[in-house]
Amino acid sequence: MEDRTPKDQEAIDKVQKESAVVFKITVAVLGFVLGGGLLGLVTDPTADRRLFILYFGAVLVGAIGAFVGALVNWRAVLTRVRLLYYSQLIALVGLVGCLLGTVAFLFAGPPPPTPSAVEDPTVEASAEAPPHQDDAGNWFYYEPKNAIDGDDATAWRVPKDGEGDWIELEYAAPVKVSEVGVIPGHDKVDLESGTDRFYQLYVVRRATIEFSDGTVKERRFDRDKDMQWLQLNPPEVTRKVRIEIKDTYPPGGNPYPVYETAISEIEVR
Repeated sequence: MEDRTPKDQEAIDKVQKESAVVFKITVAVLGFVLGGGLLGLVTDPTADRRLFILYFGAVLVGAIGAFVGALVNWRAVLTRVRLLYYSQLIALVGLVGCLLGTVAFLFAGPPPPTPSAVEDPTVEASAEAPPHQDDAGNWFYYEPKNAIDGDDATAWRVPKDGEGDWIELEYAAPVKVSEVGVIPGHDKVDLESGTDRFYQLYVVRRATIEFSDGTVKERRFDRDKDMQWLQLNPPEVTRKVRIEIKDTYPPGGNPYPVYETAISEIEVR
């Protein structure tokens, strides 16, 4: 062991005293984390995974800080004492930060769920086309809820070109929306005659999508039967999703056009 001057030894003694204080604070905070009833909350199967990470991050950082402090206070390490002390301070700051993050997360409540994790929304619309018979004489209705029933062959339909008409989905509580998909026409082929309704009616060319906070996005659609998506980055937290038709493709490719506009399906996730 290298010789130390009294001045060096005095500095080391001072660091060890300060280290002892930090060690006691670290152990106290770590004891609160382990015995404060937080473990049951963060390990609940319904708890957010980020909460679990914050909690065990606090435990890990606190344990490291306590271990380093023990090395200094028990004089198990007699060199680089100041470096170990600084490590203790960093660990304590990290421990307190993780703890505060965990507590804030608990008080703020869980993040909003995705739309697929909640009940189906209620659906309203500005208008609705009258019922029609298909070529076999069966009656069909075109109410707004058809747009979220998971069946492409049903649809929400409105009279004429649909410009200015809207359909709105409202959830019981805020949801986190990452993308909105639309089939911008009536994706149905009549089983009796083989008539393709998608080309017999107007098809949505352009629409706006509005959320609860007033944010409005615009999406242009191809004349295609596929689900076409609007990606949201960052996601929107909202209770309402309103789609308003701004422009449409006219009926085409069919000798018997129907002057109505349809949306077969809307998917929010």
